[in-house]
Amino acid sequence: MKISPLPRVLLFVLATSLTLASCGAIDQFTAKFKNSFLGNGGKLTVYDAWGNNTLTLNQVSVGIGVVPNTEVLDVQVDGRQMLHVGSTLVFAEQGLTAIEDFDFDYLKRVTGENKPTYIPLDRNLNEFQNKLGKKRVVVVKSQMGIVVGIYEGNTVAVSIPDKLPKTTLVTIDGKALYIHRADYEVLDEALLRQRQ
Repeated sequence: MKISPLPRVLLFVLATSLTLASCGAIDQFTAKFKNSFLGNGGKLTVYDAWGNNTLTLNQVSVGIGVVPNTEVLDVQVDGRQMLHVGSTLVFAEQGLTAIEDFDFDYLKRVTGENKPTYIPLDRNLNEFQNKLGKKRVVVVKSQMGIVVGIYEGNTVAVSIPDKLPKTTLVTIDGKALYIHRADYEVLDEALLRQRQ
């Protein structure tokens, strides 16, 4: 039986997508495993509501958990304990650094293409791509909306850990970024290329 070229192409695209798609999912699994059992090495920063840095722990091994029956974070730092509640906490795994020279005003000038789309399909495709990881920019803000860090990567995946209240896990090119009690946007990089 002969297979026409179109199904072959579709099979190739599907196989390639599945291979590449596992990158984001594997990054998420690895980050969660390291957080629970080994700790992630990196930088932990705490910010007040106005975006002022109130605490920085650099080159530390961190495991983030929660005190049972509370919303208090139980942060294991180099074998010592830190309890945290209330303010913005960002943990960036070693090798993941915020962009220093990002044009913040650029975020205010993004203009779309206003092209017709089919929202249910778009939503499903974007959810699938999130599991794979895609090129994105992550804007982290204090609870008052002041930017405290911008990160970007080619394989960015996002999840909400079940047992960490008010916390989001973003993996960026295999590195973990935990965002706790913060405002943030995760934008497809292609969206930011659309200028006025």
